[in-house]
Amino acid sequence: MKATAKVAVFDTTLRDGEQAAGTRLGSRDKIRLARQLARLKVDIIEAGFPASSPEDFDAVRKIAQEIKGPTICALSRAVAADIESCGKALAKAARPRIHTGIGVSDIHIMGKFRDERYGKTLEGKRAKLVALAVDAVKRARNCVGDVQFYAEDAGRALQQLALPLCDLVGMHIELLRQLKHRLLALQGRQSHLRLESTRVIPPRSSAHLISSPRPS
Repeated sequence: MKATAKVAVFDTTLRDGEQAAGTRLGSRDKIRLARQLARLKVDIIEAGFPASSPEDFDAVRKIAQEIKGPTICALSRAVAADIESCGKALAKAARPRIHTGIGVSDIHIMGKFRDERYGKTLEGKRAKLVALAVDAVKRARNCVGDVQFYAEDAGRALQQLALPLCDLVGMHIELLRQLKHRLLALQGRQSHLRLESTRVIPPRSSAHLISSPRPS
């Protein structure tokens, strides 16, 4: 790493941290914590999931309006209403970001997208998934200039192929490659791609997948 390179701190205490057993953060709690995170000079504060409840929407809106310095990030699924909710909650943010994404493992695909309107076969559902992901990023970019994408449960998707993580092949990887190439083309310089959410991929394996040559 070059001496001039910067590691950005992405803090998700107010969103993912709230999922810890027995933890519930109200709007006032989130604002108090956001002030402290800003004092710590974290780079990005993931303030919440606005579409999940009116209270969380209000918390993200107030944080976006008050907190200056860090990028204020809001989470969404690859759903139009979620993304629009993020855009509204982040309207007053000086540096807004929308964090959107979709599940990519067979468990997610066959569980969340079992309805035939997403496709009648697993292959058809994968194609629909790519279209939904690309549409989500395009929609988010209409709301903010900074979009972060996650491929949920990518770790399990890779493991199900029973292949070394550094030599990934198969439909799951083709799906992730399609997401990567199409999303990077849409996202622009300020956008980000994350290939892991619910499980852990060794850093070298993630780097290998992200930096692999773009197919002609």
